[in-house]
Amino acid sequence: MNCLTARQLLELARPDEPVADDFEIGAAGEASRHVETCPACQTAVRRQNQFDAKVGAMVRDVPVPADLKGRLLARLHTEAPMPVDAPAEIAGSAATVTTESAASPATFVPAPVPGSPPIRSRSSMRRRSIIAGALTAACLVTGIGAWFLWRPAPSINPNEIAAELVKDDFRPDQIPELTKFANGADVRLPSTMNTRRLDLALPIRRLHALDVAVYFFTVSGRNKTMLEGRLAVIPKRDVDPRYLPLATSYLAGPLPEYKGRYCVTSWVEGEFVYVLCLKGASNELDRLVPPNRGAA
Repeated sequence: MNCLTARQLLELARPDEPVADDFEIGAAGEASRHVETCPACQTAVRRQNQFDAKVGAMVRDVPVPADLKGRLLARLHTEAPMPVDAPAEIAGSAATVTTESAASPATFVPAPVPGSPPIRSRSSMRRRSIIAGALTAACLVTGIGAWFLWRPAPSINPNEIAAELVKDDFRPDQIPELTKFANGADVRLPSTMNTRRLDLALPIRRLHALDVAVYFFTVSGRNKTMLEGRLAVIPKRDVDPRYLPLATSYLAGPLPEYKGRYCVTSWVEGEFVYVLCLKGASNELDRLVPPNRGAA
């Protein structure tokens, strides 16, 4: 089981929910065993747990105005109305006392008619409004705090992306399309690479459920051969800082690695990280530099 699948299984798992069948039990166990032996996955799971703990603490510890409780109690004490479910004889006695004390008609509390709905006083409505306002303010504070903590910690490893791209059975029709990244940014080809030589197979694809764009392409090699390639575009903010490439452009000469029959290289350019996988030798990568690079 690879890192991407293991993390997705653990993220969907819920410890308080029953497992549906033996297949889910085996998959969850395999994912747990993978994380135990993978330092990168351990870091990603630990950061996700820390994020969940921060959200939970914020929901439990919502800050409220210091004098809110006192103001609510004072208002309820001074404007406490007659209970709406008081017996008719008690309410009638209260109405008689009010009349005998020459109270104004506005303060007269009539006895409820049997079978009619209870009369809600204006003070009761005000009390409900105050409580509703306090609850609304608390929910608003919680929502704002959760919004700032919602974005998870960067966890994408370009090496893992390359391992997915070089699979022989990895085809465009196996993954969904992608038009924009999650933050609304458009997918951008690298400017320090001669992408005009690439015969791109559109539309752009998404690597599984990750916010990673993938271009499938072919390019002419030596002796009129056609070479297959894949180019991944990853928002830099989503890449684990420990695995950011050292090169800041394709022209910086990143050292290629070999994964199977593919030559792999990666670099950072602006706000994106690029992972290039080209079937063939490393000298084919050198032919993808812009023609105006010069003798340098």
